[in-house]
Amino acid sequence: MGLVLIAGAFTIILPLASRLTRHLSALNAGVQRLAAGDRAARVHLETGDEVGELARSFNRMASELEAHDRLLAKQSAWRGNSSCAGRSRTRCSLTAR
Repeated sequence: MGLVLIAGAFTIILPLASRLTRHLSALNAGVQRLAAGDRAARVHLETGDEVGELARSFNRMASELEAHDRLLAKQSAWRGNSSCAGRSRTRCSLTAR
């Protein structure tokens, strides 16, 4: 009887653990891509549990970082275009240091 209960428990636990491991591996892969500079990295997990909530939070954070990077690039380009207006290239280079 005890072996039947243990076998039944494993039958239930192993698929759940496997699913959790797959989801966490997908989330980890997204984190690694984002850390490597891929601001378009997103995790596609449609679960209603805490891991799904974490994936949605990760995707929100990645979107915010992507938008922030775009804003910084625009500001940098704007500064690059406007800071040297009307000055020679040499004079601009000397004052930019």
